[in-house]
Amino acid sequence: MVHEQILSNLSKIIGNEKTSENVFDTFEFAKKAIQNNEIILEINPKINPELDNKMANTILGGMYFRKENGKISFAFGHKYLDTYAENSSIHYTILMHEFKHFNDYFLNKDNFFKSNEKNVFQYELNAINIEVEFIKYYLYGKYNLSKYENYILNSYEKDNLESLTILNKKQSVNIHRFLDNLEKEYKNNKISKEQLINELLIKADQLLEKADIFLDLVDVYNAKEDIFYRFAHFIRLKTFEKYLKYTFNKKFKMDEILFQNSKWVNKHKIIIRTILQHEEANKMYSLALDNYFENEFEK
Repeated sequence: MVHEQILSNLSKIIGNEKTSENVFDTFEFAKKAIQNNEIILEINPKINPELDNKMANTILGGMYFRKENGKISFAFGHKYLDTYAENSSIHYTILMHEFKHFNDYFLNKDNFFKSNEKNVFQYELNAINIEVEFIKYYLYGKYNLSKYENYILNSYEKDNLESLTILNKKQSVNIHRFLDNLEKEYKNNKISKEQLINELLIKADQLLEKADIFLDLVDVYNAKEDIFYRFAHFIRLKTFEKYLKYTFNKKFKMDEILFQNSKWVNKHKIIIRTILQHEEANKMYSLALDNYFENEFEK
């Protein structure tokens, strides 16, 4: 069967090569789990209408890692399998992405599928980093890489995956890392509550400085130039607001700390108002980006 061919060929690509121990260990762990029936392989399962449609019509979204009735499975979609060819590197890259999810699940079985949105994004970053190493050390120079694989390498080298996560995940890895670092410093008592709030105010001001170039509907309909960088500024502000609530100790709710600070109250109102003012236009542009990589595979 096709999925067995993909697994077999991926095994040949990696072989005993440990240029990236991260990739090698990730693959070996998943391979043994499949052999031991710890992972169930599914072909074109019915999950839910949205995912069924995605798996039937996309390659990048053509696999899904899930837990159903206590069992862990990799689900292979129609288009992913139907478009496979031995020299199609993108199919191996996608599979390695899912294998990393299994590794992360095994390390955190109790909470992996209960993770909050911030941790879910971190798991995605872990899987994207596996893609980078796999492409760089096992595919580059040996295969005709897809547009996605070339893009991810360029993004990794030029902006540490910022452009890739904004385009493909509609989230900013730079803002995620900024807040994550602040969270660790605060929870480890390396910075005070006052220092934390001050850092957040400074970052908010920096992000709002770009608000005058956020997209509006006229820009989306009539753009004659590349407007991705303007969309990126909006995504950074939205990511900042989205993950802010995870920055504090569990014993303190965000509003118990931030909303005792009048400067922050006023700043947060501006942030929310700015996001709402530009939400529709940026959502439209976001939808236009969804097929940026998939269009390459259309015939």
